[in-house]
Amino acid sequence: MYTAHYQVGISGIVIDFDADDILTLLQEKMQVELPANAEDTIRKWTGKAYELGLGRVWSDEKWKVEDTNALDFFARHDQHFFGKQFEHYSGLLRKVVEDELKGKRAYSKEVVTRVKKALGEAFEHPTIKDYYDLCIRNAVNKSRNYGRIFQYERLGIATVEIVAILDNKTSAICREMNGRRIEVKMLADHVRDVLQTPMDELKEKFAWPTAEQIRSFEGLSTQEILEKISCKLPPYHGRCRTTTVITKDIVVKKNGGNVEGIISQPAGKEHKKARERKLQVTKLTQQELLAKVEQQRTNAYWDTDNSGKRLRQHEEKHKEEFSQYPLGYEEIAKKVLKNFDRVFTFIEGTRIKWAFYSNEYTGLVIIEERTGKILTMYNIADMEKYLQEYGWYVEIL
Repeated sequence: MYTAHYQVGISGIVIDFDADDILTLLQEKMQVELPANAEDTIRKWTGKAYELGLGRVWSDEKWKVEDTNALDFFARHDQHFFGKQFEHYSGLLRKVVEDELKGKRAYSKEVVTRVKKALGEAFEHPTIKDYYDLCIRNAVNKSRNYGRIFQYERLGIATVEIVAILDNKTSAICREMNGRRIEVKMLADHVRDVLQTPMDELKEKFAWPTAEQIRSFEGLSTQEILEKISCKLPPYHGRCRTTTVITKDIVVKKNGGNVEGIISQPAGKEHKKARERKLQVTKLTQQELLAKVEQQRTNAYWDTDNSGKRLRQHEEKHKEEFSQYPLGYEEIAKKVLKNFDRVFTFIEGTRIKWAFYSNEYTGLVIIEERTGKILTMYNIADMEKYLQEYGWYVEIL
């Protein structure tokens, strides 16, 4: 019998099961016999979900949904992707991109064998291999993002949200654009402008932002950034992983209520850096601000360089402050971020930071915005006194 590794959640219970064991396992987990009249319904709908593959952890990596919007866009506009570097192999690369969009990975054994056969020894050269990777990843991401914009436009969707994959590889521009909301009409006009531009002029006219430009975007509104940036839609750089999604309201859960995206006045002596930071965050829309809060909360990570040296240093320095709790230092930091009561943002030196505070642990986790790294966590029993003394913060209610 095939084991599906299918997951069902009822009242917070999540279990894996074989197709024929649904009812038995549910009863074991819930430690109660399910009513007889519920048996048919449970078998019908969990079985149907199993047939559709919903929630299944697929062991077959080839199983993927085709992105039909991206395929359609790429088929009609593929000349905009490869330029002259692979001019004589554009057909080969076109096939690789189409395969990737259909679910066949660009580095599968079959695809690599086909490319090597066409390019010969040249494919083994580091520069050629690197540029192949850059071209394919760029073409795939661009097809997906540009193709979806036309679909959004056809569906009458007004705005989309930029969503980056946030980890220690995330670029500064993607971290800056993450959570920003942009009008679909503007993006659709941008795509049309790209497609009407001669191929030889694309690189100059729609250049990716430089490091200097990215630094100048800090603290600007979305509209101000869009007026400065040449490529208004991902990819924003080589091997970019950022994409777009239909906008949704973001509610960040916290103890005692929700973050509302309202900015409070700094208490006590208002530091000039607090005024500067307040001006920056007020340029974000309410939902963009909430997206930034969610970004920092859910994607923060300890720097793993030097085998986690930063975490060990701060754990040694502050662990006694949390000694009354059975959880370790790192686990408490995770709890603070998951169930925080207050959130602040401030500027220290030239770095923008976020701070999440938990009443339960009297713990303050501080994160650097540009990198997403957790800088430290320490215990503050009297948060109000601390804030009034420093006056550097802007609180997000």
